[in-house]
Amino acid sequence: ALVSKSIEDALKEKQLDVIGEPDLDAEAIRLSPEAGLDFEVTVETRPHFEVKDYRGLKVTREPVRVEPAEVDAAMEGLARRKATLDPVEEGAVQAGDVVLTEVRVTVGDETEDHPNVPVLPETRFVAGLFLGNVHEKLLGKGRDATVELPAPVSRFHKREAWRGKDARVALTVREIKRIHPPAVDEAFAKEQDYDSLEELRQRTEAEVRALKERDRDRAIEERLVDLLLEKTPFDVPEGLVARERERQLYTRRLTL
Repeated sequence: ALVSKSIEDALKEKQLDVIGEPDLDAEAIRLSPEAGLDFEVTVETRPHFEVKDYRGLKVTREPVRVEPAEVDAAMEGLARRKATLDPVEEGAVQAGDVVLTEVRVTVGDETEDHPNVPVLPETRFVAGLFLGNVHEKLLGKGRDATVELPAPVSRFHKREAWRGKDARVALTVREIKRIHPPAVDEAFAKEQDYDSLEELRQRTEAEVRALKERDRDRAIEERLVDLLLEKTPFDVPEGLVARERERQLYTRRLTL
């Protein structure tokens, strides 16, 4: 508590505009009845600079155009959000289908079975093994068809004896489910609480336009910041850069 209060008082006395947390070496704190409390703390301060010549910066603000195909795509996207997933009684796997598979993993003389494994268009891992674009390998396959794929076993795999070895993964198609979006027609528009298909189209066009305008304006703001940075050199504290790097790395790890 005394250290924290001392740091707070020192920052106020020196009138320092600090970025981040002070760096205190706890092992170097010295305390004695005769000399009292003595320690050193390192802080990074906000760089001070003057922004000059910021008036009259020129950027291009292009008018936004919304093509009919963009409106069609947005309306189709709305219909896909209302789609049903129905079993395919006959036929083969098509792009966009959800495939229910039975998976057998073989490493050496050992096998491991995984029933009811769904494979979606974005599926890349099956049974803890990276297979790449699995869905693409199943295109054109019908029920009970089997596809065999090689896969390296990660050094982090739950079965320690398999780590670093090569596996064979057999996927057998057991069920195919297909997405069926509703038709974009007058009935669909009324289900979305619009009086007509034309009203739905106008509303969708306005939403697409607003999104494109927002993206354009954001790009203009970023360009203006770049122009200001070119005119305003200043040093960025190394610790701030390091913390930002660690934050981005941590975010990336969470994403992975």
